[in-house]
Amino acid sequence: MKIKDSTIKAIYNLKSPSIIRSIFDLIVRSTKKFAKDDGSYLAAGMSYYIFFSIFPFLLGLLAFLGIFFGSDKATEQVKDVLERQLPGIADSPIIYDNLQSIDFNKGLVGAIAVIGLLWTGSAVFGSLTRMMNKIWNIQDKRTFYNRKGTDMFFTILIGLVLSTNIFINTIYSQLGQYFGLVGAGSEEVNWIENTWNFITVHILPPLLSIGVFTFIYNVIPQRKVIFRRTLPPAIIGAMIFEYTKSLFVFYIHTYGNFDMVYGSISAVIILLLFAYVSSIIVVFFAEIHNVFSVMKDEGRFYIRSELALIKGGLKPVK
Repeated sequence: MKIKDSTIKAIYNLKSPSIIRSIFDLIVRSTKKFAKDDGSYLAAGMSYYIFFSIFPFLLGLLAFLGIFFGSDKATEQVKDVLERQLPGIADSPIIYDNLQSIDFNKGLVGAIAVIGLLWTGSAVFGSLTRMMNKIWNIQDKRTFYNRKGTDMFFTILIGLVLSTNIFINTIYSQLGQYFGLVGAGSEEVNWIENTWNFITVHILPPLLSIGVFTFIYNVIPQRKVIFRRTLPPAIIGAMIFEYTKSLFVFYIHTYGNFDMVYGSISAVIILLLFAYVSSIIVVFFAEIHNVFSVMKDEGRFYIRSELALIKGGLKPVK
């Protein structure tokens, strides 16, 4: 990847430690590679498949939770989590009314949901695989059935991980009602509820995001990846994703007025926008992961060594 000398010289001339200059070099290279690989188009393709996998995922999740907790409780918990994570979605007639009308006693609903989730979810992972292969310049030589089977397995695995928060919340709610912890009003009970809400809102989602980002960057590429090089971009990418999600929620709560512009399809617009922004983050940090690995292999990313300006970028002085 060719980088203009003026950019490299600007980074080199910074009066800062070598780690800072290495990070600037990494960001510049990653941004240019993102543009070269048409990262925005890769993200658009991912967001398309993510959007079409959301509703089958919710159907499958509701059908699964309905078996253990009943349809009303399952719908209530899913609606609560959706409202906290993506306000404006849960109350939309397109989403909520359709979920409310599901007859969980019919196994056909669950079967259709599982088939739909596996198919659309496998398309998501197929898009992820093509994205990672393009970034790493790899040609996928697997057969169609091998690729589809692997993508479906990943869909089930990540689907279970992403549903952890809702499932744990539902179990806690059931246990709280059984032991009289919900709405009891005592200080001890309030402390338990506040602690639990803090964990499920501020602790568990970032951990799940870190796990998903690490999985994408370490397992999806069709090549051997060094795990310790995966962690920095995965952790930072997951944190930025969570922070962006919080800003997104804040904007919708405070300034968002999608109903006036888009009417009944406002939930669709919100989902598409969120899916696209999330995909941009995934693709960009995949580029950072690739460039970071290349810089480490070439000896261009050092924390303590002095950096010298050479052709093509910065390199530590031996």
